[in-house]
Amino acid sequence: MTIPYNSKIVKAVVEFTGYSPADGLDTDVQCHFEDADNSSAPSDKADLDTRVLTSGVPWENIEEWKDNYAYQTPQLCDILQGVINRSGWVSGNNILFTAKNDGLDSYRLWSAIEHRGGLERARLKVSWIAPKKLDPPIIEPVETFQVGAFDCTIRVFPTDASIYYTLDGSNPNTNDILYTGPFQITSSKEVRARAYKDYWTYSDIASRDYTLYIVYVPVLIWEGLSFLSVNAYVGYVVRADVGDPEVDWSAEFRTALWRFTSISIPKDAIIESATITFNAYQSGTYAPLVFDLGFEASDNPSAPVTVDNMKSILSNMTSIVEWTPDIVWSQGVDQTTADIKTALQELINRAGWSSGNAANFVMYMSSPDIESINPPENFWNYYTRPIYGWGPQFSTRGPTLDVVWSSPGGSGSFTSPEVSTEQRLYIVRYYYYG
Repeated sequence: MTIPYNSKIVKAVVEFTGYSPADGLDTDVQCHFEDADNSSAPSDKADLDTRVLTSGVPWENIEEWKDNYAYQTPQLCDILQGVINRSGWVSGNNILFTAKNDGLDSYRLWSAIEHRGGLERARLKVSWIAPKKLDPPIIEPVETFQVGAFDCTIRVFPTDASIYYTLDGSNPNTNDILYTGPFQITSSKEVRARAYKDYWTYSDIASRDYTLYIVYVPVLIWEGLSFLSVNAYVGYVVRADVGDPEVDWSAEFRTALWRFTSISIPKDAIIESATITFNAYQSGTYAPLVFDLGFEASDNPSAPVTVDNMKSILSNMTSIVEWTPDIVWSQGVDQTTADIKTALQELINRAGWSSGNAANFVMYMSSPDIESINPPENFWNYYTRPIYGWGPQFSTRGPTLDVVWSSPGGSGSFTSPEVSTEQRLYIVRYYYYG
């Protein structure tokens, strides 16, 4: 039967040619097809009785047949449609039809296959509408390298088509997962999808092989909190042995914060210049990047000890100064930020400022966008700016705040003590794994 899979059956009858007059008694039968992908001919009635059949279509009160006259069953569209829609049906398969007597003691005779050279044999007459083929679904996001868990969406046109998908690289069919909306991917997966719709040919398979880099980030590193690294990085550093995969990665994880204490600058002094100086930990030529520099907009802030504390600081900042550091760094050589006097001036002018207060200085990497760097390993190689941290193996000093100020009562300068273990906060780069 050269009927394409999933075609819409619009007419289906079996036609017989009467062979001799009937007995004249009422006759009722039930018409069935075998519910199978590709039927074989039964060897005998016992074999036929074992076959699984479709539901029956009644053919009732069959008229008395005459020789050489054609007689047709009622429409069999619905039960034939069920066979054509089977997942194993392909054009060219065989169909088995059977008509079962409802128990009445009567009969009708029709021409055998060999009669008149087969011209009067029973025939299945079908009209159908061949299906259009669905376009493959679109799996999004298109970018296959992803950092952290993300939502995957699948869409297809027409929108009322059903989408089935797999996550193990196998080819999907209607026994697999039915797409009902975006789903989250939390590890590297190959997503395969295929679209189905009644009276359409199912689509080709769409696939997207995602490599997922799970983001491991540590909690804030501050006094009293446990941390296994002694390296401080403005930016990010790979650490395989720390982190919590449940922590939401966000802006604070490209941030460094230093707390400067006992800042002896009088209230309302005029800040002539202010910079942060720190020492390069290693030499290298790096890709360009931009830091936003500023202070927490508080009179005498305390040290942050939680992620929420850090988020609060980032949402409460003085004005921001942009700094584009040199792309070439030399180990042991001091690096000095852009002048941050406008940001510091805001602190000194606050109503609650007094000489001796503390200040939380924040350095946030605003460019490039971490998610745009592909592959992610490029970040480690080209975008980090390593500086000296604390620990017995480091003899070079920590960061300092250097300020020149003036006031009606005089002028002066201030250089903070080196940031100590208790005063320095490190935020480290993501730890990636696929």
